[in-house]
Amino acid sequence: MKLFLDGALWMSGANLQLSATGDHHLDGATVQFPAAPPRPLLGYDNPRTEEGVGQQERMRANHLTGPDYDVVIIGSGFGGGVLADALSDLRHRVLVLDAGGVIYPSHITNLPGDWPALPSYHQVGNFVNEPGSRFLFGVQMNLGGRSVFWSGLIPRMREWELTFWPQPVREHLSGGGYAEAETLLRKRRTLGPFQHKAVAALRNHFPDHLVEDLSQSLHQPNLGNNDELGNVLEKSTGIFSTADLLLDSLAYTGLAGRDNLTVNLNHYVVRLERAGRAVTDVVCWDLVGGVERRYRGRTVVLAAGSLESPRIALRSGLPDPRGKVGRGLTDHPAFFSDEYGLPPDGEFGGLGDHAKILMSHEQASMARHGYNVEVLINPKYWHVRHPDDDVRKERVDSVQRSGVRLQFIFASHLDDGNTITDAGLGEKARVRVTPN
Repeated sequence: MKLFLDGALWMSGANLQLSATGDHHLDGATVQFPAAPPRPLLGYDNPRTEEGVGQQERMRANHLTGPDYDVVIIGSGFGGGVLADALSDLRHRVLVLDAGGVIYPSHITNLPGDWPALPSYHQVGNFVNEPGSRFLFGVQMNLGGRSVFWSGLIPRMREWELTFWPQPVREHLSGGGYAEAETLLRKRRTLGPFQHKAVAALRNHFPDHLVEDLSQSLHQPNLGNNDELGNVLEKSTGIFSTADLLLDSLAYTGLAGRDNLTVNLNHYVVRLERAGRAVTDVVCWDLVGGVERRYRGRTVVLAAGSLESPRIALRSGLPDPRGKVGRGLTDHPAFFSDEYGLPPDGEFGGLGDHAKILMSHEQASMARHGYNVEVLINPKYWHVRHPDDDVRKERVDSVQRSGVRLQFIFASHLDDGNTITDAGLGEKARVRVTPN
């Protein structure tokens, strides 16, 4: 027999001759491997590469070159993860490649406790701002990508916010795309007497604004249009992430399960190789095994985020007849107010209630009132799960006053002067994003 390491390196020397009985203890003098190829430099700050026993047992990985797939998807976040689940359910053989591992198996606010620091703690620096650029934040390398760290809010864009999207996209969203997405995300309304009262008061004070419950994905009973309570067991859900979505599929056999779905984690895509206009090979680096692997698919989807997807495309020299790859990166600025105290004896005072409301001007456009306003009453209670009632009581008692905070989220037009440049393997992307 011979040993085969990481599906890539055969043991050096002749076959070992082992008896059929007893235990055999092999050491470095008996078993040696050729030197592994040098690891490529990633050019990241704060990356984490780990593969625990749980990941090995649960993830269905493929470390062999074959077979060819119908679709190879690079990235497992909101784009890649949702697409992988949908296509595999439709009998397409799908391979997902992601540079992250299973550090967080679910959305971070499905975990017990208050974890406000996790997104920044797990943030990977993969770019530098050019002089004058103000692009914020990095990426999170994890199964599920940024979907594991999002806030859980799922409001629809209004027509003026879709101005810069292609017409087929606008038609798809209005023609049922939004409804399908909201079903997948388990959209919930946050109704209740206190929120009803807050919405009514804001509508009265701001008659020229649309004031509505801020739809969200959260573990709570689903209330119908008449506020009737549905089947809690069927309708309740945790905050959505594609880590949940893919791990649920991989846990079961069958068409909706893992029959057509393979996920390779800790696989960093280096480049795409092609013949003419067709991509032939996806070349990636196994960060755990320390070996290069190649995969093939009839279709390759770049879903690695707003920075990594154009970097891979630029590094691979993909055809770009319109010159748009790496251009038009758009940030949507948000401005956060201080938290203002509410009179404890007033109509909306007191520490026992919470509301989350969305407002926008009825005549909003890019040129005038081009923003949405998120209104949070007692934001301290948002996205906090305490299985321990004593801990919850202690945390609630630590809040000394009822408060309200406003968040202004501005739309932003696409600007071809905003660019991403790939500086080469081992270097961070160069980003230029100026405020609109």
